[in-house]
Amino acid sequence: HRGRIGGETLPERVNVEAFPPCIRRIFEAVLAGRKASHMERFTLVSFLLNAGMSIEETTELFTSISDFDPEMTRYQVEHIAGLRGSRTRYRPPNCDTLRTHGICQNPDNLCGRVRNPITYYIIKARRGRRRKP
Repeated sequence: HRGRIGGETLPERVNVEAFPPCIRRIFEAVLAGRKASHMERFTLVSFLLNAGMSIEETTELFTSISDFDPEMTRYQVEHIAGLRGSRTRYRPPNCDTLRTHGICQNPDNLCGRVRNPITYYIIKARRGRRRKP
């Protein structure tokens, strides 16, 4: 599902360097095998799918978590992607919701100018493309 969100073109490859602080924190914790809350998992998965990561890549991230269940994880990722259940493709929660759930921690200057982690990602990725020769 790489392409466009809100009229903005997404980077060709998922750019971890452009992740907002909240997403980067959850992403790094999951990679390190630390458990994440349900809301953190939902936020991370919906963000990654909307940023263009595949269902397979997203599911693979959770393999190091002690409670990893391949079938359940794939089902949940596919549900968030809109392929199962309600067939609704979910976007990541807005920043206000992330603050309410304690997920927004250590926001940077750009965080104060956006309302959704995907908007942050698009802006930061665009800045990164401009800096490359």
